[in-house]
Amino acid sequence: MKILSRDNYFISGMTNIIKRMPVFNTDDLIVFDTGQHYVYIFHSAELQKHKISDPYRALLYFCDYRIMRDAPVKEYIQCLLTEETNKELIPSLSGREEWVIKILFGEPDADELSERLCISRKTFSAHKVKVLRKFGVKNLNLLHSLLQTWTEHWPSIQSELHCEAT
Repeated sequence: MKILSRDNYFISGMTNIIKRMPVFNTDDLIVFDTGQHYVYIFHSAELQKHKISDPYRALLYFCDYRIMRDAPVKEYIQCLLTEETNKELIPSLSGREEWVIKILFGEPDADELSERLCISRKTFSAHKVKVLRKFGVKNLNLLHSLLQTWTEHWPSIQSELHCEAT
């Protein structure tokens, strides 16, 4: 198991939770605390299974595998013991929403982006709001921060995948 966090208190707490749990296989489990509202809990085998090779695609895929950072200990234990990890019933991004989010990271001008996608500014804004809601963030700055955190920790997540393959 790998716990990725900048918060030593969180790491200590997760370590204590795991020590008190019944024995279970945690070899490929990753607990990723982004420092925002959610903690992502997933198996590194999912990366290989779905051929996820970059932090952007990982965030898109694992946005469904999260638990509230301030969730009770019981929920963390339940999540850790669940075979499928904590796959929430959050709708996946539509194709148009993925386009909007990809373009947003390249250019911040909404008028130009809506023109490029051949949609109205209002439609573009509606897609943007849906994307933010699905990622569980309130604004684009938090979404950028979330992606940046995934990018910074990506080498650690990938190293877990390479350790598993050998």
